[in-house]
Amino acid sequence: MKTKKVLVFLLAIVLAFSFIGCNNKPKFTVTVTNGTGGGEYTQDTDCTVIADAVTGKAFVKWTVDDVSVSTDASYTFKVTEDVTVVAVFEFVDYTISVTGGTADKAAANYGQTVTLTPGAADTGKEFDYFTLNGTKITGDTFAMPAGNATVVAVYKFIAYTISVTGGSADKATGNYGETVTLTPGAPETGKEFDYWTVNDAKITGNTFAMPAANVTVVGTFKTAIYNITVTGGTADKATASYGETVTLTPGAAPAGKEFDYWTVNAGKITGSTFVIAAHSTVAAVYKDIPYNITVTGGTAKSTGVYGETITLTPTVSPFTFWNVNGIQIAGNTFVMPAKDTVVTANKLTTPYSDSGDGNSEKDKILVRFSDPY
Repeated sequence: MKTKKVLVFLLAIVLAFSFIGCNNKPKFTVTVTNGTGGGEYTQDTDCTVIADAVTGKAFVKWTVDDVSVSTDASYTFKVTEDVTVVAVFEFVDYTISVTGGTADKAAANYGQTVTLTPGAADTGKEFDYFTLNGTKITGDTFAMPAGNATVVAVYKFIAYTISVTGGSADKATGNYGETVTLTPGAPETGKEFDYWTVNDAKITGNTFAMPAANVTVVGTFKTAIYNITVTGGTADKATASYGETVTLTPGAAPAGKEFDYWTVNAGKITGSTFVIAAHSTVAAVYKDIPYNITVTGGTAKSTGVYGETITLTPTVSPFTFWNVNGIQIAGNTFVMPAKDTVVTANKLTTPYSDSGDGNSEKDKILVRFSDPY
C-alpha cells in the first residue's frame, strides 16, 4: 500500500512538471511589411499574413531575409522564431492609347508623368484640349492612373475674320468651308456694282466658301453704262456712261406738224442735248403747224391745222361755189391741207337757164369734186 502511494505521488509530480513545461513555451514576434497578420505568437502556432492592396502595383511574393517563401497573397506558416515577413510588389505597366496626337511613352506606371503632343490639325481647325478616359484635362501632361489610359486630342474650328470694303457680309467671322453671303453697298453717283474680290481673287456672285485664313473682301464698282431709247428721232449713241453728253436729232415730222421739244424720262429738256444720269427714254414731241387761211368773198378762221374741218361763210350774192387753192369744192366746208390756203367765193354774174335735164349751167356749177385739193 505504501508503494502505491509513492507511485501516485511521483506521477503527480511528473504531471505537474509537464503542465508547467507546456505553459512556459516561448513567444515570438512576427513583423509584417506591406501586409497584415503580424504580432506575438507562441512557438509552433500558425500565423497567417495577408498582403496589402497597393494602388498601381501587383503582389509578387513573400520573403523572409530576402528569401522567397510564398507567392500567395495569403500565407500561413508556423512560428518558430522572431521573424520579419515582407510582401514584395512590382509596378503594373498600364497601356496608353492616344487618338489625334502622341504620348512620350506607350505604357506607364501609376503616378508616372505622361507628356502628350497634339497631331497635325485638320484644315481650318486648331488643337483645343485632351481628354483622359473621357474627362477633359488641363495642359498636355497627366499623372498615370492605376489603369489603362485612353487619350483623345480634341480640335476646334478656327474663327477666321472677314473684313469687307464696299459692302457687308452676313457674319464677322467664319469657319473653314462655311458659306459667306455678301451684300454690295450703295454705289457712288454714276457707278454700279461689278464684282467681289476675296483676298485679291475675283469671285462670281455674292457668296463664297470660307478659306482657312482671314479674308479681305472688296466690292468693285464700275462706271454705270445706261441705255438710251429714242422715239421720234435718233441719238448719237445707244448707250452712254454717267455724265456723258447725248446729242439728239429729230426725225421727219408727221404731215402738218413740226418738232417742238424733247422729253427725257418724261421731263421736258431745253435744246437737243442732255447729260445722262440713268437709263433714259427719250421722246421727240411734235406740234401742229398753224397754216394761214386767206378768204375772198367770205369769212373763215384765219389759221387751221392739218386735217381740221374749216367752215366757210360767203359774203357775196348770189353765191355759187368756193375755190380752195384753185379747186372748186362742194358745200361750205373743207379739210385743211398741210399748207397755207387761199379760198375764193364765186358768184353768178350772168343769168342762166335751167332746162331741167341736168345739163344746164346751174347743174354744171353744182358738180361735186371728191378731192378738190
